[in-house]
Amino acid sequence: MSGKKKTLGMLCLVALCVYSCGNGGQTETVTEDSREMTELTIMGGEADTIYNVGKILNDPVKLVGKEWLLQNTGKAMLYVDSVTTSCECISLRYPDSMCTARNSYFPVLALLTPEGENRAFSHKIKVYGNFSRSPLTMTIEGELTDEVED
Repeated sequence: MSGKKKTLGMLCLVALCVYSCGNGGQTETVTEDSREMTELTIMGGEADTIYNVGKILNDPVKLVGKEWLLQNTGKAMLYVDSVTTSCECISLRYPDSMCTARNSYFPVLALLTPEGENRAFSHKIKVYGNFSRSPLTMTIEGELTDEVED
């Protein structure tokens, strides 16, 4: 791809984000320092921040997943700066648009590839953004084993 096409593509992507995160389609420049704070609620309540998978088979073919549904319950736009994990064994899926309007949802799907030493584990997923509890920490925990009782 030529340099001009790449640049044009990036400009279109930025314009789309500004449009979709803007105020009713009106463009505005939003910097991290100028953003209003908002509130984020985990659907399912605070107890839902920890997902215990129990004993799982140490088999990289059998993925274990958990989806957290986060709702923007504040009065401002939600801007998600990043979503990170504490382990390469977790892959994340979340919307391409890193912003949501009031009362909108931001789903985060974490897929754990269970492999490594047979032992207990606890891996963190952190969501950073313009909300008062940033970073919001969610946890997948359990135990890897070679045999799982039925």
